[in-house]
Amino acid sequence: MARRRRPGHADHMRLAGRSSWEIRIDERQAWLVALYVRDAAGLRPAVEPALPPLSPEVRPIMVAGTDTAAAAVDWAGLWVRLVADNWPTWFVPPGFGLPASSALRPLLAACWRDALEWGSARRRHIAALTTDRQHGPVPNDVVRAVGKQLGRRVRDFTLRIDVVPVDQIGTWPLAPDHVIISEAAVADVRAFRALLTPLVRALA
Repeated sequence: MARRRRPGHADHMRLAGRSSWEIRIDERQAWLVALYVRDAAGLRPAVEPALPPLSPEVRPIMVAGTDTAAAAVDWAGLWVRLVADNWPTWFVPPGFGLPASSALRPLLAACWRDALEWGSARRRHIAALTTDRQHGPVPNDVVRAVGKQLGRRVRDFTLRIDVVPVDQIGTWPLAPDHVIISEAAVADVRAFRALLTPLVRALA
């Protein structure tokens, strides 16, 4: 049984007898916009996990008088909030959910439109990638293979995967059931399967 897919979101789910599982794959617009601003402004925020630069690279911006060190601190706080909030309706101009004194606000305002356009294009690309004939079946195949290795039905579980277009093949865990994975990893079927397998095994 598969759930209807909404734009920018892929669900893989099976309900069978006493066992059910779900893998949700998403590419969040707010995250992409925030990462765009990070790279365009050359910010180096201290956050964990620290994600690599975006790929493809984005156009740099300069805003006169910006305190980039303070903006990086503000970006780190913003990122923590975005990761924790599944639906950040507050992340919009003119305030972007930030104090008026925030050094990050002028940077967001300067590249907001470009960041939205870039993020929307990447979302469409990632959504198409994760649902095509080659990559779409990977989560189902991995769950089936893990169940076979374990010699039993997999336990009920939900795994959330957020895809980001960064310049590295890898994953960055946020919780046992929530992980960031690079677009490059998803694009490489062998790498996607190899990275997904231990995540599923730990939950199944």
